[in-house]
Amino acid sequence: MKVLQVCVCFGIFAVGACSGEGTDTGDAAPVDGASDVEEHGACLGSAPMLAMCERGVAWAACGGEADPTFACSEDNGTCLWFTGGCVAEGYVQSLCSSAEPCCVSRHEGTWPFSGFEPTGPFMGTFLENVAAYGSLPVGPDETYPLAVSYDPAHIPGTPGVACEGAATACRANFFDPPSFSLQGEEWIVEAHGQAGARTVTLVVVFDANESAPEHARAYYQVGADSAPAMPTCEHASTPAGVLTGNVILNQSPAASDTHGEASLVLPDDTEVVISF
Repeated sequence: MKVLQVCVCFGIFAVGACSGEGTDTGDAAPVDGASDVEEHGACLGSAPMLAMCERGVAWAACGGEADPTFACSEDNGTCLWFTGGCVAEGYVQSLCSSAEPCCVSRHEGTWPFSGFEPTGPFMGTFLENVAAYGSLPVGPDETYPLAVSYDPAHIPGTPGVACEGAATACRANFFDPPSFSLQGEEWIVEAHGQAGARTVTLVVVFDANESAPEHARAYYQVGADSAPAMPTCEHASTPAGVLTGNVILNQSPAASDTHGEASLVLPDDTEVVISF
């Protein structure tokens, strides 16, 4: 089995926006699963600002009692699942259902929106978010399959990124150390690399128990060689998916000297060890 060693040092979380050009969405046609809804979904009254909502890495709870709704920002291209169907101000919601998040047919794939795509410097963020989360509803009540255990005697690994094997991640350059932060209600570790024209992303998201998370989710995504003229939910060569494995922490992630190790398995059976 091949082994990827990813060592994480703690730092400030930052979301990078890739540059790119907007494209014509073409004649997208909704298929079964699309439905017309009000601009801000299931909100009782006017839509709240995002800062007023409970927030995770890829979800927000702004109220409402409807099914989760996928929506993306008009300002910066970021996308979130709004767990109660109430969509925050400034976000454009998909007309697709959570059971079929990418219900609009276009080009040779599917898409969550009909007639909406941000342009300019936020296109890269938008495409990455749609590929990572658009076809996979997430929220505080979704499955976090990685068990988190605690070992006060755990010895931290050396910060850095190393890899052996044929996986695209093994050919990636990780120019900056992975980041660690509390985003809303969830702790997150991220590593971003570049393998030629392809972006490589490794993410571990802990559950919403800020003081002592018991479970986590891990994602691995490899971007396509180049941005397609008309992107779809399937545009990434390796769409983000939830990985199996386990996580060990020496103590609560809220402590300044917390360290740990995440042992993950990529889709091609490459073993990944993230030490932080």
